Amino acid sequence: MSDLTSNLQHSSPSVRRAAIDELVTLDPAPAALYAALAQDPSWINRRALAQGLPLDPQLCAVALGDPHWRVRHAVTERLIQHFTDAPERWRALRAEIACDDPRVAGALAYVAWRLAGAPDTAPVPASFPAPAPAPEPTPEPTPTPPDAPERPSFWSDDPAVLHRRVSAMGPALRDHRVWLPTLLGHDRPAIRTIAVRALLRWGTDDDLRRCADAWQDPRQMWLHDSFRRLAAGLDVQRLKVLRRAGAHRPWFLAALVPSDDRPVDIDSEREPRPLAAPTEVESNIDLAIGPTDTLPRVRLGKHGPAVTRMGISGHYGLPADGYRIAIERGVNFFFWEPPYWSQTCFFRDQLTPAAKAELTVAAGTFDMAPKTLARDVHRALKQMKLERLGLFFLFWVRDEARLAPDVIAELERLQQVGDIGGFGLSTHKYELAERALADSRWSIIMLRHSVAHRTAELCCLPLAAQREVGVITFSNLCYGRLLSPPDAPAAQLYRYSLDTPGVSACLSAPGTVAHLEANLSALTMPALPAAARARLLARGAEIYRDNRWFSHCIRWR
Repeated sequence: MSDLTSNLQHSSPSVRRAAIDELVTLDPAPAALYAALAQDPSWINRRALAQGLPLDPQLCAVALGDPHWRVRHAVTERLIQHFTDAPERWRALRAEIACDDPRVAGALAYVAWRLAGAPDTAPVPASFPAPAPAPEPTPEPTPTPPDAPERPSFWSDDPAVLHRRVSAMGPALRDHRVWLPTLLGHDRPAIRTIAVRALLRWGTDDDLRRCADAWQDPRQMWLHDSFRRLAAGLDVQRLKVLRRAGAHRPWFLAALVPSDDRPVDIDSEREPRPLAAPTEVESNIDLAIGPTDTLPRVRLGKHGPAVTRMGISGHYGLPADGYRIAIERGVNFFFWEPPYWSQTCFFRDQLTPAAKAELTVAAGTFDMAPKTLARDVHRALKQMKLERLGLFFLFWVRDEARLAPDVIAELERLQQVGDIGGFGLSTHKYELAERALADSRWSIIMLRHSVAHRTAELCCLPLAAQREVGVITFSNLCYGRLLSPPDAPAAQLYRYSLDTPGVSACLSAPGTVAHLEANLSALTMPALPAAARARLLARGAEIYRDNRWFSHCIRWR
């Protein structure tokens, strides 16, 4: 056991995870696991601990205060499942958990609300108000350093815009050094790099102490990377200043030790995606796409491609047979991102150029620098061995500044040279989407839409129908939450979105061939009967209400 315990300190998150999986099976649980729950920089590892350790006050006090909402969510779901029929034991456990931390208080309030049957008014303390009746959850607030303006002039909720602005500041960033601790903890590596370089170039001893004081929780994973690089660039005297500022925190001193380990994807914000099992399939298959009248097609916008009304995404590792079956059934629309390994391999190795030419493949970018846009387009073309991308999107646009003239000019250039067939944007911000819909340069838009998120029906979709803009909807299943109870029909949920005026097509991310076939049935089923529609809307209203409380109590704390 000593070897496993020592592996909890390993620099690799995967090695630490393997040790965690072994140690959580022991009874009693080793104390080192509780220390790892409070200090491991990988949220995936901490979530595994939150799911595997005994459900006691010690676990709850630490995990419910975790800086990552997925860890807090894992514990709240355990509490709800464990105490649904045991209100007295729940009250006894809750009495033993200190609620001074706003994150702990929020998580406990959410659990209490769920255990009370999710009433319209949640049973929470008066000091913990209910969420405002806004149509959508509010975005995560910008962290505010002490003695700083509430929001700096250069800030943006869109990482691509923030990166562009701080990159362009140059020496002027020296006047905003009070914000460097916040930038050091940003989830975008390029922004962290700018903050590190600014501290190395202009940072005073007081700035170093301020940054050290700002890092009070070892679970803030991006700060490990930032401080290690900062320590590597400081001279001996300034490194002593930094070390003295955090000398009372052993984990802080450990983070300053140089390491050659590269960051790994397991620490990213996204969930790790399952890898598809290897499939023996003949290379360069000249698949015949199913008859165009088998599955209905629609033109995206006035001049966009004609695609099946459901596009298939590789998000959950659909195996190669799934893509083959989809194409044979008539699907010609696919959505791709770099981590979709099974989809990459299928398009790269198992389709002829002639077969690929018949398909519309959509990809995109989270950046905005023109050279980065071109890089991401060419990366997609190279990895899938495509001649052209059918569509290219600016993903998750959160600031209209992302739609800058040079960005649009580069997209138009890529279209003119034939690298992309068309371009669009995806966003959760409806006001931004409405402004884009009024701009003739944006002929295709991606929006979240489901029976639980219907705001687009009141604003964007009528305008899209009026202006003949193509709208592709996603998250029609609300990340699977609408499928509970298990017999809830996914096809009906897709059908609801497709039946909504203004919606051109939707995206589906099946993980198995069975899921694919069930989802594709949405394209051939008739319009939803009134009773089925009413049932779906009632379920959507429940999920939406739960999502508002979840966002207020857990997601954005």
